[in-house]
Order: sequence, then structure tokens, then C-alpha cells
Amino acid sequence: MNADEIKFKTSSKFWLLDPSIPRIPSMNLRQLQHVNQKYRLPFVYTDSCLLVPSSQILVDTLIDSAGRCLGGGVIASRDLEWLSKGKNGNQPGDYIPPRTFLSKSKAPQSLLSSEWIALEYGLILKSPFGQLFGKKWDEISGIFKVRSQGNDWHIRFDSNWDESCASIHAQANKQGIQTILSIAKLVGVADAH
Repeated sequence: MNADEIKFKTSSKFWLLDPSIPRIPSMNLRQLQHVNQKYRLPFVYTDSCLLVPSSQILVDTLIDSAGRCLGGGVIASRDLEWLSKGKNGNQPGDYIPPRTFLSKSKAPQSLLSSEWIALEYGLILKSPFGQLFGKKWDEISGIFKVRSQGNDWHIRFDSNWDESCASIHAQANKQGIQTILSIAKLVGVADAH
């Protein structure tokens, strides 16, 4: 998928940032704290500062077609790896960590990092190999917290991502998952919890 192929701004669901809210293209904790305290947004606004440089460039190129970046971050997803590798074999689905003697393993979904990018008019999931899976907010039927695993949460993104993939499972830190769930509720994704 090429992100500029999606007509994001045709989405009936969106959440627009006030034009006075500044961009935060690079990690600056003082600026992040100041902007979030001053504007009292209902989610932790990070713009593109938590994204890798190639994703920051992508966000800049999509401003006209998808709106500003509300936030983004790292996720681990075997499903995104599977999709971008050509769907060989069965979809990995939800990764349930194996049990150890006294508790569950802390093994992650994947050792390769993917990213989520929330824009005013849509969501992009970027695989570790750079392939993009983007949907307008009104094409996403649900975003769900599946379980906790230490400081991480597992999440499921429901949409028609591909002809053979209706859900993408991922794992990320609790703060990142709370942010994407808050944004999804704001834009009106029917099931976001």
C-alpha cells in the first residue's frame, strides 16, 4: 500500500488539532510537557517525535491528505511481519506468552519493531520492513486491549487490512496503547477499549 493512495480526508470520522498547537517533530521532553499541559488534550499528544526518521518524513508528506499527526510509537507485531512477508502459512494472530514455572514469560510479540501512526483522518500501521497498512478512521471497526503483560499491553486492530486479514495483533508499552485507545475513542471508532 502506498499511503498517498488512501483518500484519508474522505473519512467521516476525524479529530482535528487546533491550528495553534505546535508541531513536535523531535524529542523534546520540556516541549511535550508544556504543550500537553497548556492545551489539555484528552490524550498524550506526541506528534511524530517518537517515530523513526523515515516515518517522520512520511507524516510530513501526508499532512495535506491525512491531516496532522496526533501521535505514534513503536509496536511489536507478528501479524504485521506476516502480512509484509507475503502471508506465508497461517496468520500468527494473538501471541500468548508461554508460562514459566512461576509466571508468564515476558517474551515479546516480536523482536522486530513496527509502528503505529495516528493522523487526524486515519491510522497507519507500518511493518518492520517498511510496508504500510493504512485505513481511514471510519474503516476501523475496533481497537481493543486484549491483555496486560508486565508493563506492556496487547492490542487488536480490527478492519479489513487485507483480503485475508481482519485483525492485526500487536504489543506495546501501556502508555502508547492508552494513547491510541484515547485517540480512537475521540474520532468515534465504535469499539475502542
